[in-house]
Amino acid sequence: MSRRQKAGNRRGLYTDDRLLAALDFAFGTVAGQLHDEAALTRGLDYDDFGILHNYVKVHSSCALSHSAIEAALELHGHPLDAIDRIEVDTVAINLKIDCLPVPNDLSIRFSLQYAVATALTLGRSDIDAFRYREKVAELAKRVSVRVDDEFDSRYPDTAPARCP
Repeated sequence: MSRRQKAGNRRGLYTDDRLLAALDFAFGTVAGQLHDEAALTRGLDYDDFGILHNYVKVHSSCALSHSAIEAALELHGHPLDAIDRIEVDTVAINLKIDCLPVPNDLSIRFSLQYAVATALTLGRSDIDAFRYREKVAELAKRVSVRVDDEFDSRYPDTAPARCP
């Protein structure tokens, strides 16, 4: 038994040599190797920063739901019990997430209905907002999604949504 295994066992962590070898390989061999040593000394290309090719998600849900969340946040504050239905006009690709979720924190992030209901109910869309709540799930049942042809003609340059 290795020294690490003995130390882990004393702390209640039991493992075997295969796991330790896999960890050593992943974090020692693979992550510990320089694949482009010259990149450490090469000058910066100020016209091509890699970070400029990324985006930051501002809502804790599937990116396809973000424009609908923005539209719903504008409506936050309306009495929820007075809402019979919520219609979301958007682009066709967003039909991928046109579904009611099962009650777990991952499924709700991939439901356009639940995302809109979260924004309407809580007025926010942070990580804690996307915890399964029965009240939000009930409101999500009143959300319907439809494709707006004008919006769809602008995709993929933009993917707007509105809650008329």
